[in-house]
Amino acid sequence: MKQLIAKSIRTVRTGGFPLLARKGKNYIKKQIAKRILEDGQRIEELPKLPENVLHPKDFFNLTNLIQMLHTGNYRGVYVQGSQCIGWFDCVKQRSHHIAEYFMEKGYLVLCGANQAFSGDTTSSLKFINKNLVLFNVDSRAFVKELLEIVAQEFNGFKFYQIIATEPGMTLEEISFIKELGFEFMYEMHDELSPEIFHSINQTILDRHSQILKDEDVIVLTTADLLYEKVKERRKGNVILSPNAAKIEDWEVNNETLKVLPQEIASLVKEKRPIVGFYGGFASWLDYELIRKVATNFPECQVVMIGYDYEQGHGAFAKSKVSEIKNVTIVPAQKYSNLKYFSQYFAVAIVPFRDYELSKTVSPVKMFEHMAQGIPVVASGLPECEKYPPVFVSYSHEQFLKDVEKALSLSKDSDFKNKLKECAAANSWRSRGAEIMELFEKRYRESFPLSLEQPLLSIVIPTYNMDKYITRSLDVLAHPCFAKLIEIIAVNDGSKDYTPEILKGQLQRFDNLKVITKENGGHGSCINAGIAASTGKFFKLVDADDFLSPISLLQHLLFLYKSDADLIVTNYRRFDESGNVTLGVSYSERLEEGKTYESSDFYNSMLSLLGFTSYAHMHSITYRTEILKKMGRKISENSFYVDQEFITYPLHNVKKVQYQNIFLYDYLVGRPGQSVDITVAKKRANMNLTILKKIREYYSLQNNEVLKKYLNNILYEQSYFWFSLTEDKSEAQDLLSWWKRNNLNSYDFKDFENMVARIK
Repeated sequence: MKQLIAKSIRTVRTGGFPLLARKGKNYIKKQIAKRILEDGQRIEELPKLPENVLHPKDFFNLTNLIQMLHTGNYRGVYVQGSQCIGWFDCVKQRSHHIAEYFMEKGYLVLCGANQAFSGDTTSSLKFINKNLVLFNVDSRAFVKELLEIVAQEFNGFKFYQIIATEPGMTLEEISFIKELGFEFMYEMHDELSPEIFHSINQTILDRHSQILKDEDVIVLTTADLLYEKVKERRKGNVILSPNAAKIEDWEVNNETLKVLPQEIASLVKEKRPIVGFYGGFASWLDYELIRKVATNFPECQVVMIGYDYEQGHGAFAKSKVSEIKNVTIVPAQKYSNLKYFSQYFAVAIVPFRDYELSKTVSPVKMFEHMAQGIPVVASGLPECEKYPPVFVSYSHEQFLKDVEKALSLSKDSDFKNKLKECAAANSWRSRGAEIMELFEKRYRESFPLSLEQPLLSIVIPTYNMDKYITRSLDVLAHPCFAKLIEIIAVNDGSKDYTPEILKGQLQRFDNLKVITKENGGHGSCINAGIAASTGKFFKLVDADDFLSPISLLQHLLFLYKSDADLIVTNYRRFDESGNVTLGVSYSERLEEGKTYESSDFYNSMLSLLGFTSYAHMHSITYRTEILKKMGRKISENSFYVDQEFITYPLHNVKKVQYQNIFLYDYLVGRPGQSVDITVAKKRANMNLTILKKIREYYSLQNNEVLKKYLNNILYEQSYFWFSLTEDKSEAQDLLSWWKRNNLNSYDFKDFENMVARIK
């Protein structure tokens, strides 16, 4: 410390306090990096990064993660999202073993950090190796941002897993995670009981009940009874996956035998048979049975390795088994150290109480003991009956007899081999393979990875939009969209740098088509886009507007499961400064996910007359086939053709769905925009021409409910035109038409007043 102070004084004398501040930052970075290296958490070298990106050994952030996702060649991303698990726990749990298997098979594992473990501590992300990154699961806002990035920047298998006792996850978060394209798994390792898990509360129990009703969530159980209970509450998507052992972690050989823990060294040297147990000392253990084992086998030493689960206030403390002469209590050990203790066990016991909660226990320690060839005696655990070499006892008397048998077999090589063979058949590798196979099969069925036909064609008409076109394309550049969409940019004879920009963008996108044509107006671009599109669905996006990338991803997943002809979404209006000025939502009229017959859809939209009583261009996604067979072209060399686009296909629409997301961002206020009042007055005749064409289309329809819906669109557009026009003759003609075609009983006072003002 004195040297550091002296060095700081010299630095201030040389370069002042600014130099000291810069050097101080560098010193802190080096100390953090040194501490991380000393903790043994840098297992592998980090991926190479551009020179302008801070190296992750000093700092690792979302930018670094994105690069890993782009360059890591991962098979998939597996998120272990439970706050209570962490990674650097001294206990190695089921979740860790399964995650390790996924890492072995080329997955990137993102593991929620448990800040209680020193190795897990992070405020955001912590790089461990090329297949493992820890993240701050306590910050729910950060988790949301992290998952959005993974969803956008990685095109492949994506899984999210929590255990049933996870305290932080809400049902809303689960729904959002699924909407991002993650397969979601909910693991039940035990009954949800406060006796086992002190953190259980009503919120967790209520969430549990709702999750079991959600058929889109995979529910994994580890015991037959849990499996049967879950099956009673859902039709499917529930799996049974008992616990297991990582065989290589429990190998006994000459090298492991060289390690003799000092806590049991005297027992081993005295050659006293050890009857061993490791785990939590909690209320589920049968302490009276443990006492009987110690009493009936005085030549043996009962060794219990673990910790008092109830911290001196529960069954272990009251039992006073620690005071028994031939019982040795050893503090909890790291997973990696346990084998050095258990390799000296003559017999391993799993002395659980015979009560309801024990009927759903699949003890991991049983498999680990078998992997070492150690005879196992378990009490009252039906799950253990699946494994023939294990002694399962349903009374104290039988348990003691089984311990005696197990002791007699402790050096029987044939029996020990049977135990090892049983363990080998129930390895974490085999369990992981089963889970991965199920996950990936279900993912292929549920989510679009690669399709023969693009799921969505996005058509972008553009004329002199060099200021905006790159922004419109930028949001479509995320890897998750590459194989799901086709982008068709229609250059309508632009005179600015739009052609050069689009040529450059062709180098960036494999799924971009550029159509260059003579100027023919917005309608001609729509027609060209419809003709060129090969996607199952069709979305029109003006070049000065753009789509929300997260909402687009959610929309694609929605479309993948949709058989509708028309899908309605919400949109936002924003100004040149990027401020949202209006959110246009249809949630008051429509129910998300419901499939409407067209007449029901029209009636729902007309239930409240007004601005959102019809679906605007920005809110519409069509099935492409509907556009290709609509039987008429969109008007060319004209403005205001959006109204034709939202009406002409409707006679072919049979099914409609609504997705309650804000997908489209619509720029309002750009100079020269067609909705600008000054511009609109100059183009009032074009507006009238479009109105007349839609009136003609209206007159051809026989469906009265469709006519009411079209009548509503015409009313809104007529109101706009009446406010612009100075042509009294045409205004009187349109007013007369309305008096003959007022299907929705509109009040015409405003129309009449606007006509009266025209000289």
